[in-house]
Amino acid sequence: MEKGLPQHLFESLCIDHLQRCGASKKAITRAFDDDVEFQERMAEHIRYMVETIAHHHVDIDSEV
Repeated sequence: MEKGLPQHLFESLCIDHLQRCGASKKAITRAFDDDVEFQERMAEHIRYMVETIAHHHVDIDSEV
């Protein structure tokens, strides 16, 4: 399931929404492309999101 939620989707989301709040596209792109610590932490957060969603999915399946 983690492969279904790649980091580039978050980059697009950030570009779409954070630019409206004043962030530059270049700064967002630099974080996603060049900042290794940022990329690693994003991967951890994505993994956590997917694991949590999978856990809830199992709970829902067991209710049926």
